[in-house]
Amino acid sequence: MLTIFLVQNAVLYGVIITSAKASGLIGARHILMAEKYKIFLADPPWNYNDKAAAGARGASFKYPTLTLDELGSLSVRGHLVRDLADDNSILFLWSTFPMMPEALALCHLWGFKYKTLGFNWIKKNKSGSIFLGMGHYTRSNPEVCLIAVRGSPPIKDHSISSVIFSERMRHSQKPAIHKLIERLCGRRKRIELFARARVAGWDYFGNQLVKSQP
Repeated sequence: MLTIFLVQNAVLYGVIITSAKASGLIGARHILMAEKYKIFLADPPWNYNDKAAAGARGASFKYPTLTLDELGSLSVRGHLVRDLADDNSILFLWSTFPMMPEALALCHLWGFKYKTLGFNWIKKNKSGSIFLGMGHYTRSNPEVCLIAVRGSPPIKDHSISSVIFSERMRHSQKPAIHKLIERLCGRRKRIELFARARVAGWDYFGNQLVKSQP
């Protein structure tokens, strides 16, 4: 049975489970203070506070969003994210360019130091052509996944490219980069925050888990 958690005073992003078992229902696992994670992957539900209400296009119409303060004080099984991080750990943080100041601030709030670009996702249409979004200035395309670190986490493979070309998916859904992260950092203890799919070897925190990935 899945264990439900609370994020501050809101019933949001409530389930953390482990994918170490075989396919089927994944058993719940409590996080203990002694269990420090060495790899974090997060796709926060950024609160854009914009005016994209026409046609219910804004993020807040698709899923509950969180402010920077709420993200910074995010509690997973009663522990702050920064308290779950190993002294030598790495964070992969998805962000759009309008939310870059908040993304950099969140790295700090979670106890990490921003280092560089991790992945640059170039979105393609089903036809294979480059997707063009709307944007407030130029028509946007890429989304980025930043790298931030605490201490000196080891890097296992320096051949990994930062550029990802893949088809655009449903709103806010990101390409699966778990295997790339494992090649880059090794299969160290890892967790995905705001996860949407289960991937073997990863723990999860999220309320939109809908399927499993190999």
